[in-house]
Formats: sequence, C-alpha cells, structure tokens
Amino acid sequence: MTASGPAFRLLLDTRKNQIAPNGGWYGNFVNRPKFPWMGSDNNWQSLLLEMRKYIPVSASKRNVLAIWSYNWLMLGGGKPPYLLLPSTGWDDFYNTGRGYIQGRYRGRDMLYLETEYRFDVTHNGLLDLYNTTFWALIQIGGLDAKSAEKELSVCLFE
Repeated sequence: MTASGPAFRLLLDTRKNQIAPNGGWYGNFVNRPKFPWMGSDNNWQSLLLEMRKYIPVSASKRNVLAIWSYNWLMLGGGKPPYLLLPSTGWDDFYNTGRGYIQGRYRGRDMLYLETEYRFDVTHNGLLDLYNTTFWALIQIGGLDAKSAEKELSVCLFE
C-alpha cells in the first residue's frame, strides 16, 4: 500500500521551559490528507489534535499538574493501510500507552488522556518526580490484524 500526501501543521507553545514546564499551554494540530493524484492507493485523511496544559498547584510553582490530551482521528470514509491507523506509541516521543509496546492498541480513531503530578524531591530542584496518576485510552473501532484486514479490505502482505 502506498500513502503519500502533504502534512499541514499548526503549533502553539506558551511554555517558558519545554523540558520542565511549570505553566502554559502546548497545542499541536496536524492534518495529513492522502490523495490518489499524489500517489496514494486510497483517498483518506488523518487529523491529530494534541493539547497539553500545565497548572502550578503551589505558590512556588514547583508542584505542577500536567494534563495531556492526544487525539488521532481518521476522517472521511477512506481506507488507510493497517499500519498507518492510529495506535499507541506513535506520538513524537513514543509516550502514549506507557507500559505497552508500540502499536499494541490500534484502531480507526484514538482518544488518549493522561494526567501527571510533578513534584520536587529535593529543595534545590535537582531531583524531580513525575507521578503518572491516570491515563486512559479510548480506542474507537479497535481491531486486531485479521479483523482490520477484513474491515478495511487491506492486505498486510502483498
């Protein structure tokens, strides 16, 4: 299967420190249309909406509640190749679905939400801990390889 087309990206980042943010927003919007006239076998699109919010929960801004929403959707009725469907572990830093192998959960749409409480262990801030308190994955139309091949009429091995 061939999938080719442009990617349109819009990024908003109001964090002052990208490594250890103590406030601000991060937003990422990516639209990836795949057109037959550009060489794709099928006409389909994917849309990625990623939002992160960092909320300081102490006066010193050393304790932070981080909220991450990662939503990857297939638009229209096209039939994307199975290995290009939304799945865990395929974000920019391979963090979705922490604790599971890359691609463990795959389906037509993925809605992912994670919250994290970040706090210092030492007074000078040398050691920080990130305590992931909750993550949830809603896989819409989650399919295994055989079901996906039937449903999407895509052959995995040609």
